[in-house]
Amino acid sequence: MRTPAAGVADRPPRWREVFRGRRGRLTAGLLLLEALVAMHALVVVTILPDVRRDLGMVQLYGLTFTAASLATLGAIPIAGRAVDRLGTRRIVPPVLGVFTAGLIVAATAPAMPLVLVGQFLAGAGGGGLYAMSLGTVAKTFPDRLRPRVLALLASMWVLPGLIGPPLGAALASTVGWRWAFLAPLPLLAIGWALIAPALDLVETDGDGDTGLDVRWPLQLMVGAGIVFTAITVVEPWAVVAVAAGSLIALPALTRIVPPGTFRAAAGVPASAATAFMLSVSFLAIDAFLTLMLTDVRGLSIGQAGLAVTGATVTMAHGSTIVIDVNTMPAPTMSCSGQRTSRLVSPSDPVSTRSSAGAISAHPIASSGSGARNAPRHPTVLASAAPSGGPISPGTTHIDARSASTRGRRRSG
Repeated sequence: MRTPAAGVADRPPRWREVFRGRRGRLTAGLLLLEALVAMHALVVVTILPDVRRDLGMVQLYGLTFTAASLATLGAIPIAGRAVDRLGTRRIVPPVLGVFTAGLIVAATAPAMPLVLVGQFLAGAGGGGLYAMSLGTVAKTFPDRLRPRVLALLASMWVLPGLIGPPLGAALASTVGWRWAFLAPLPLLAIGWALIAPALDLVETDGDGDTGLDVRWPLQLMVGAGIVFTAITVVEPWAVVAVAAGSLIALPALTRIVPPGTFRAAAGVPASAATAFMLSVSFLAIDAFLTLMLTDVRGLSIGQAGLAVTGATVTMAHGSTIVIDVNTMPAPTMSCSGQRTSRLVSPSDPVSTRSSAGAISAHPIASSGSGARNAPRHPTVLASAAPSGGPISPGTTHIDARSASTRGRRRSG
């Protein structure tokens, strides 16, 4: 029989507990920085048609997103190891510096290739901030508060969906798209001012042997970058470059993905393969959505931004309506998500005749994508649990929402 004291201890903490004292300043700063990275990603996808219109070179349009994603891929393991070895206090300034440099380079770029450089630096800084945030939460907050902070971090990729696209469109249509890249700089300074006084709360073990090999993500980043650049530039030498990039990337990929991923073995490998295919199919449309709506449909940047905002919100909603770990086993959730996606994903902004239909089609498809993505995470956790043990509801909900929002922009 449980005592009253045990019942109180089992109660989930209140949300305001994560904002108390110096640790609360740290929480607020981490949330602000995470929201700025999310807002930057959503602003870029909204304003990039204006950038392309001014600077040309439409063949580099897709590489703008690829550069940021590949940089994030390489930066996360490096920053994660650095946080473990050197501590958060010594990592935050250079990571913020790289992100700031990316914004400035993109804002002042006289040509599209320099926008790519800026996006690469911003992606590296954003990946470093992501790793720093997770490492800081793991080393600073007790177990009872950690799920709350992680849930708040995940929500920071939903809230900017309501603000980022309209803000980017307003700046691009008034003072110009370059100011959309510079707008986050004052808030970055505020984020640093919030977390800096509380960084002594973060434990530092000084152990650089984390078991995390940074070679393979970096090798994959380089190889994939060569392949994607080569297929973008249609030249005879591109065939050789694709072959060389593949030889660099594929060995690294086999070291990173779970064994059996390439043949979609049951469990975690099949979930990883599904995640890849779903991300590619969705992001291939998502990256070019605003360009299509503005150049083909003749809509304004502000109108195209409505589709980005709607897609972010409906994807998060799609994940939450499918997930219920207490009543629905993981295989059933997977089937439910697939059925939902088949009902809503065929929405096609290109073939839809009305402007309102073109704007609303992608958010509808995003809801289906969220419904498909969410069941993967309970499936992975169930497969990883010893002897089919239970899944932690708090962890599952955090992972599902995080995947449907944060993963939407980080998985290029």
